[in-house]
Amino acid sequence: VSKLPVYHTVKEKLECPNDRKAELMRFFRSNVEDATVDETDGLKIIFKNGWVLLRPSGTEALFRVYSESKDEAVAKSKADEYLKLAKEFLSKP
Repeated sequence: VSKLPVYHTVKEKLECPNDRKAELMRFFRSNVEDATVDETDGLKIIFKNGWVLLRPSGTEALFRVYSESKDEAVAKSKADEYLKLAKEFLSKP
């Protein structure tokens, strides 16, 4: 077990009206550059040093941002980056 790599995960959420969730997901899909994308369970953007998963809640008026990396600072900065983008998007009518 001690030889397994350590990954750092950050979980964030923000209030998101149900009627804006699909619009927010389209915004993120259309603005992904230079990364691999997996849409199995939301929008997972895979970078060489980690990933971010963007996912609307199916039961609450929430949008969730998950980030993971071997580097704790990278995991936190990626989560913060996408959370900020979501907040900026939702602040516009």
